[in-house]
Amino acid sequence: MAEQKHEVWGLFRSTYPIHMGTLLQVRWIQCDLGVNTDELEPVDVIVHSATVHPYSRQLPNAVDYVNSNINATRNLLDFAVSCSAKLFIYLSTVAIHGNVFVHELREKTPQHEPDLLGMTKYLAERIVETYADRVPSVILRLPGVVGPELLSLGRPWLCGVLKKALSHEPIKIYNGDSPFNNVTDLTDIGKLITLLMEHWTSGVDIFNLATREALPLRQVVQNIIHQTQSSSEIIEEKIDKNNFFINIENILSQLQFTPKTTEAMIQNFVQANCSI
Repeated sequence: MAEQKHEVWGLFRSTYPIHMGTLLQVRWIQCDLGVNTDELEPVDVIVHSATVHPYSRQLPNAVDYVNSNINATRNLLDFAVSCSAKLFIYLSTVAIHGNVFVHELREKTPQHEPDLLGMTKYLAERIVETYADRVPSVILRLPGVVGPELLSLGRPWLCGVLKKALSHEPIKIYNGDSPFNNVTDLTDIGKLITLLMEHWTSGVDIFNLATREALPLRQVVQNIIHQTQSSSEIIEEKIDKNNFFINIENILSQLQFTPKTTEAMIQNFVQANCSI
């Protein structure tokens, strides 16, 4: 967005962002959204991605989840109303569903035993909806997010697969015939945000974001092994666990947004993280 000549402010709470020195177009502000937003200046568009999760630098407790995922969202929405923001985009997660027992995950699929992350993100979504008459809003439910320089994090699952492929280590998978599109990348998220900035003007809605054209899980791993010229062996096991793919019909039809295919995104992900 900064490259498109938008003025972009990035917020961080305590730890300086690792790309702070390279994103020179971004104005960085230290702020704890769970406490207040007094230091913020009026803006037109807010993209709220801040969260705590099981992989945070410090393992969060229940209070951390509430402060970050609920209180911070409410405070930021109040700020959006106060400055008459034109759009509020909330980056949520498919984890709000908890344990998934269907093969095709839709926006209206019922929840089943979500963890603290899923519960608090779900409650934050409901808070966003209550502000819809005061600030136009969109809730994007994200799967695993990939991009450059993410291998050290070890997540999402694809990062672990690529690390093992680069080290020629065995790669264990489960239910290899299951369709997989549980991934998106920073580029598609950015393009979708740009589209919403141009066209979303009122109300609120929820959209799943993932890749098009799901691939069998086994083929995903095979593609990574082939692209990295790895000698890794796939060790496959069948387990009694449900695998699902993410339905993105709403984002295709209502927003006219076309994400990358699963195959293309995997290829881009590998290229971005190794010199092949």
